[in-house]
Amino acid sequence: MVNDQASVLVNGVGVPGAAVDTYPFVYGIGAELAGGGVVTAVLPRAELKRIQIQFTTRR
Repeated sequence: MVNDQASVLVNGVGVPGAAVDTYPFVYGIGAELAGGGVVTAVLPRAELKRIQIQFTTRR
C-alpha cells in the first residue's frame, strides 16, 4: 500500500510525497521536486530508528 499523504523534507521544507511501507525489510519514500524530477530512497527497515530522512538538492 502506498501512503500518498506522506511528507518529505527537501531542503528543510516539508513537501508532499509518497511512502511505501508494506515490505518487511525495506521502507521506500519519495517526492516530486518543484523544478522537475523525482527524489526517492529505499532504506533498511532495521535502521529507521537511526536515520533522519531528508533530501537536499544540488545547485
